[in-house]
Amino acid sequence: MIRALIIISLLMVSCSRTYVESESTISAVSLELTSTRTDKVDLELKSNIGAYGPDTEATQYISQVKTHKSISVVFTPSLYMSLVAVDTMKCFEMNDIKINLISGIGFASVLAALYASGDSPEEIRWKIFNAIRSEKLEPFSKEWTKRWEEFIRKNIDENKIKQSNITLWLPKKEEGVIKYQTSRKIVNDVIDNINAHRKEFVLDENFYTDEELKKFPTDNVIIINTLPRVLNFNEPTEFLIGQYGKIYSFLYKEDIAEEKIKVININSTGAIDDPLTRLEIDQLKTYCSQVLKVLD
Repeated sequence: MIRALIIISLLMVSCSRTYVESESTISAVSLELTSTRTDKVDLELKSNIGAYGPDTEATQYISQVKTHKSISVVFTPSLYMSLVAVDTMKCFEMNDIKINLISGIGFASVLAALYASGDSPEEIRWKIFNAIRSEKLEPFSKEWTKRWEEFIRKNIDENKIKQSNITLWLPKKEEGVIKYQTSRKIVNDVIDNINAHRKEFVLDENFYTDEELKKFPTDNVIIINTLPRVLNFNEPTEFLIGQYGKIYSFLYKEDIAEEKIKVININSTGAIDDPLTRLEIDQLKTYCSQVLKVLD
């Protein structure tokens, strides 16, 4: 069983955290998500995901609140760890907070598109788990990309998204610059977010800039960052290490100086290629309180 722990240098971590959270005017809070899973995932074991699949325990105890401000939610790229961001959408739903616009970067663009088309967080988890069960491929390999392209074409309904009351914006590379916009070709633009073999691959460029994020046409832009401070992989490859090291530098060193942009960092000890990491009920409650604080 292959394990790896990529520890970004102490200097980078200490400097970048201070840079983003202290010197910038961006609002940022952190939620620790502890996971003891660092072993290889075996999705055939029902004990890993409950008797019938992902846990869908309800969270009715969360208080109901309303906000009249328009909100965009952006999922940062963290491969399967992005599923944790989907869990957080329950907080908005249970608190009756309307999401006006949603966006996702990298693999998270698949999740954002599914949510915009009307799938619930539970439905999204089910679809992703079912795909991963039959996949067991190296992330971003040609075969992995082919399988996920088939998934995207089968499960993402462009007509539903265009008729949805939630607007979907996707990052797109234009002359080496990442721009967020409404997509005319949603399926193709989502594929550009996961296909590392295309020149339009989004994750090769800095997707996390003040200039682009402030263009979101809402009062608040909530960045749900699920990429851990310490990168951990179940089955590391040279590509994963290099790619997510670059993404790490974008997320933790970029100076965002825009008051309407608010970041919630959900930190985990789990591996980003482990789809079983999720928010537990108590952790979701803590997260919800943080959401209400940044929206205050």
